[in-house]
Amino acid sequence: MNLELGKILFTAAIADAVSNSIDFSAFVCQSIEKHKTCNWGDCDPEDSHQNDLSFESGGRILSVYKNPAAHEDSEPKIWIITEWDRSVTTVLYPSDY
Repeated sequence: MNLELGKILFTAAIADAVSNSIDFSAFVCQSIEKHKTCNWGDCDPEDSHQNDLSFESGGRILSVYKNPAAHEDSEPKIWIITEWDRSVTTVLYPSDY
């Protein structure tokens, strides 16, 4: 089961972090791959269930991934959102929302 991602976009903060850290870049790539294969990461059970329903019905999907290398000057997790029409997937920090 694979999710269509459409065009993948990064917020400015994510793009900056990716360009400054190979480890963070790898984490983002791994998280996108998980999202694509319907592994919703660290979502709570209700949100995971809603994502499963949205996958089938064409709704918007939000995944959450905890950054294992996060430290006090970085955010502890990222969100990946795929729009209902599967045209765009955005990688962002929760504070970017």
